[in-house]
Amino acid sequence: MSGRTASHSTPRARSQSSFLPSLILSFVKWFFELTHTRLYCGFENAIEVFDITRPGYGTSDRVKTSFTRKERGGQKGLISALAFSAHYVGSYAAGSFVGSVVLYDEDTAGATGILEGVQGGGVTQLGYHPLDANVLFVASRRSDAIQAYDLRDTSQPLASLARPAGTNQRIAFDLDPWGRWIASGDEVSCLIFVQTDARTVLCAFGISRRRASTLSWKNSLLTVR
Repeated sequence: MSGRTASHSTPRARSQSSFLPSLILSFVKWFFELTHTRLYCGFENAIEVFDITRPGYGTSDRVKTSFTRKERGGQKGLISALAFSAHYVGSYAAGSFVGSVVLYDEDTAGATGILEGVQGGGVTQLGYHPLDANVLFVASRRSDAIQAYDLRDTSQPLASLARPAGTNQRIAFDLDPWGRWIASGDEVSCLIFVQTDARTVLCAFGISRRRASTLSWKNSLLTVR
């Protein structure tokens, strides 16, 4: 995947961690990569990678996104969102509560690009377009839009899709299997459908007094929890 080279220096070394059971309580977000043999977990200034084929303690690797608080560059803060590309094996995106989104390579554990112009007060969800390998969607807390990026030019968003969410809570979104529209909750407990190509809201209607914390498409059916 061609993308803009990250302008910041990111540690590439992958270190073996001395895993402790209490460490699990600190993870913010976890995700299986495409082969479902490794579990990636967001952590403070790092991503913990567990090989689930090797049970026991001390079997994880830590991808350090930033070494210390004083060092400049790198991806700092809690890694709060992860997404893996279904088209480019070994490529994934990580978002942080600081508000940064960085692209990484699994083999080298190094950064390959950084998304500029991310809005909001911290990234809560990332999602690749199911059919277009070059499009990544970014949702953030305290942001009224889901941003779409073309990974061939990450200097600015490709589009912004309206989605009222001026809250610190996570509000989920999901794309239909063809990438034509996004379903998402909003801050007033409505379910909205946003057309991705026209960048317009198709419809919005109330679903319950609770926000939609989980959304999932299966073919043409949408499950809301």
